[in-house]
Amino acid sequence: MNRLSLIPARIARAGLLALAALLVLNLVSPPAGVAAAAGQGYGLKIFRVESALYPFVHVYLRTFDQDMQPLVNLNVLNIGVMVEGRAYDPRKKQYMIQPILNREEATRSVLVLDTGKGMQNADFEAMVRAAARFIDAKRPQDQVALLALDNSPEGYSLLSNFEREPATLGRRLADLQPRADMSRLYDGVAAAMQMAAGAVGGGSSSSDVDYTVSTSIVVLANGRDDDSAISRSDLMTRISNLKIPVPIYTLSFAGSEDRDQRNLQALAKNSFGKHYRISAGYDTITRNIEEIQTIMQNDY
Repeated sequence: MNRLSLIPARIARAGLLALAALLVLNLVSPPAGVAAAAGQGYGLKIFRVESALYPFVHVYLRTFDQDMQPLVNLNVLNIGVMVEGRAYDPRKKQYMIQPILNREEATRSVLVLDTGKGMQNADFEAMVRAAARFIDAKRPQDQVALLALDNSPEGYSLLSNFEREPATLGRRLADLQPRADMSRLYDGVAAAMQMAAGAVGGGSSSSDVDYTVSTSIVVLANGRDDDSAISRSDLMTRISNLKIPVPIYTLSFAGSEDRDQRNLQALAKNSFGKHYRISAGYDTITRNIEEIQTIMQNDY
C-alpha cells in the first residue's frame, strides 16, 4: 500500500487515532486527472498505522472513487494532516505521500481457484489464463499464494504458499484440472483469510524476509457454494471484524447463476474489494486482472 510518512518529532503515540480519523476527513482536493463532477465522492481507507520507528509514523492507506478506482498521483496538497487540533504545513515537508508502486515494500495475494466440474471447459481455461496473467503482472518482490477449491476433506488444497517466482507458480497452475465434485467457496475464502492474517516471511525461493504492507484475496469462480462448513453470514462477520482489512476481488464467469453472482458480489462489497463478471467472450478478463493489480499497487 502507498506509504504516508509523518516526520514531526512531537507527534505523540496517543495522537495516532486522531491522525487516522483526520486523514479520512481531509481529502481536501481531487488529484490531477480526476474529475470533480457534482455528486462524485472520494473515499479513503486506512489499513495500517506503524509507529515502531517513532518519531517517524507510517500510515498505509487506500483511496477510491465511486467506481472503487484508486485516486492516482496524490500529493501533500491533496491530503491534509491534523493531530490533536494542530494542522501540519506541507510546505515545511513535515509529512510526505508516496505510492507503493515505486517502493520496495511487498504486497501479497491469495488466488482462490475453482476446480469444480461446474466450471465449463472454456471457463476453466480462461480462469487459469487469468491467474497466470495476474502472476505475470506482479512486481518482483510481490508474493502470490495459490489455493484450489477441490474434493479434499477441508474443501480446498494449498497449491503454493506465498511465492515470488512466477515459474514456480506457473508449474502449480499447470497441474490444475476441473475435477472437483463440489465447490466449498466459503471454506476456501475463510482459509485464504487465515493465510492473509498469518502471513510472515518469504516464499520457498525467497532468501530473505520482505516487509509486507498489504494482503489481498482474488477469487476466480462461478460463485456456487456446496455445503461449506462455514455459512455465508458467519464469513461476512469474520470479514467485517478483521483488524486489518483484506480486500477480496471476485471474478465470476458467464455460466454463473444470479444467486451465485450475488455470493461473489457480497464478498467483494463487504471487504472493500470489487466484483467483475466475465463475459462469454472473455474479452474483459485481461483488463480486469490488470485493474486489480493497478488498485493494489496504487495504495499509499
